[in-house]
Amino acid sequence: MENASLVALSRQLVLRRKLDVIADNVANITTDGFKRQSLNFEEFAMPKARANTFERPDRINAFVSDWTTTTDFSTGSIEQTGNPLDVALGGDGFFAVQTPEGERYTRAGSFQIDQTGRLVTSDGLPVLGEAGEILFEADETGIEIGANGSVATTAGIKDRLKIVSFDDNRLLEKIGDNLYDPTTAAAQPAPACGCCRDRWSVRTSPASRK
Repeated sequence: MENASLVALSRQLVLRRKLDVIADNVANITTDGFKRQSLNFEEFAMPKARANTFERPDRINAFVSDWTTTTDFSTGSIEQTGNPLDVALGGDGFFAVQTPEGERYTRAGSFQIDQTGRLVTSDGLPVLGEAGEILFEADETGIEIGANGSVATTAGIKDRLKIVSFDDNRLLEKIGDNLYDPTTAAAQPAPACGCCRDRWSVRTSPASRK
């Protein structure tokens, strides 16, 4: 295979990956709390893979490679929903949720109550308070989520949403559309004082709407 064919193939593979990332951003443009991603790529030369290793000499191989994707954590637009279980989180904080693999983090605040009375995400993952999972009794009504993350009913305050932040969001690994996992010890969560607005929902990152 000649240099030109190898270079063209590397560019096609990167272009396909870029289109996949763009398609995912577009598909999730109305997804609550979704953060768009962008593909980072670079061109590099292979000094030892010169023309004399191919049938027809021409030039040094210069390939294109995608080496990482980055997530845009800027705050998206917020929309009023009227649902007391919808929470828009201001600042750089994340809600903590429980998954089968352990604690993970999300910006998506469209919550609901499952059949067992737990506060859960739209995917059914338990939302964590400072004391653990948040449970409601069958006769509890008037659920309100305060600006400081407090969760209350007519029976009183139940708990406070566990809200955390990270020194560097770039160290978070994206899992699916809305979950994030710290990848190193340097990315461990710290308590945060995010401002919550109930009956509001954060939509996708601004650039995803362009």
